[in-house]
Amino acid sequence: MLTVNPTGTLTGFIYLYEKNGTLIGFSQMNQNANTIFTGLCYAADTLAARIGHSGGCGSYTASFDSAAPAQAGDVEPNGNNDVLASIDQIQETYEEGEEWTRHLGSIDVDTGQDIQDWFYIVSPEDGDVVLTVNPTGTLPGFIYPYEKGGTQIGSSQMNQNTNTIFIGLCYAADTLVARIGRSGGCGSYTASFTTSDLS
Repeated sequence: MLTVNPTGTLTGFIYLYEKNGTLIGFSQMNQNANTIFTGLCYAADTLAARIGHSGGCGSYTASFDSAAPAQAGDVEPNGNNDVLASIDQIQETYEEGEEWTRHLGSIDVDTGQDIQDWFYIVSPEDGDVVLTVNPTGTLPGFIYPYEKGGTQIGSSQMNQNTNTIFIGLCYAADTLVARIGRSGGCGSYTASFTTSDLS
C-alpha cells in the first residue's frame, strides 16, 4: 500500500509499477488529501513508485507498507497443465491428521503468479479419504485429489473464507495427490485430511 499526503495546492497522481515497468495501477492525488493506492497480491519484490504533478505546487510525504501473508508458499514449482510432470515435482508429503498452511495468488514479475500447490498425502488405511481446505483473504479456487498415477478422483469448488471438503470414496491405503488451485484473488489456506475406516 503506497500512501502520499500532499500539502499546499499540489495535485497529481501516484503510480505503482512492477520492476519491469508494467503499470500495476494509479490513484488521483488531490490537494491536502491523503491518497492511497494498494497493489493487491504481490510477492516480496522490488516495485517502482512514481508521483506525478498535474497542478499547483507543494510538498508531500510518502510511505508504503506491506501486509505479508502469515504462511509460506510451497517449495516446489507451481506446476502446469501437465499433471504427471507436476506430480513428479512434488517435494512435500503429509500424513493423516497433519495440517499444512500455505498461500496462493502472489504475483512475481520473475516467476509469474502462484496459482497452484501440489502435495502427496499418505492414507494409512482403507477407507474414505476426506480432504479439507480452509482459505482466507480473497482466495477462491478448487481442490483436486488424484491417484498417484495422475488419474483425477474429483474436485470441489473452494469459496472465499469457506471451509471446503472433498471426500474420495473407497480408497485403499496408499499415497494420493492433492492439488489446491487458485481461481482468483489471493490469500492463505490451511489443509488437512483424514481417512474414515471402512470396517
